[in-house]
Amino acid sequence: MTDTPSKKTAITICGSLRTNSINEPLRRHMSAKLREAGVDVTDLDLRDFEMPIFNQDIEDAGETPEAAKRLAEMFRSYDIVLIISPEYNGGVTPVIANMIS
Repeated sequence: MTDTPSKKTAITICGSLRTNSINEPLRRHMSAKLREAGVDVTDLDLRDFEMPIFNQDIEDAGETPEAAKRLAEMFRSYDIVLIISPEYNGGVTPVIANMIS
């Protein structure tokens, strides 16, 4: 008897919160491609994870915001984390930088 490999899982995120972001259609396109490839995809909207600006003192005090804890757990539980983000002054957008801090 052979074990069947488990289905891969992915989470997709748009790194821009703008209503008409050109990155959101790209995120949707990539989600569709992953689904076509047999991946179980969850599309994440960062507006559902309101967080304060990262502050190491808050982390050190053990007061990690609940939204940050939920997001970190999601990152750990998926095989693929795909972030579609515009370039912002040569780097990632502030919302992405805050999310991954």
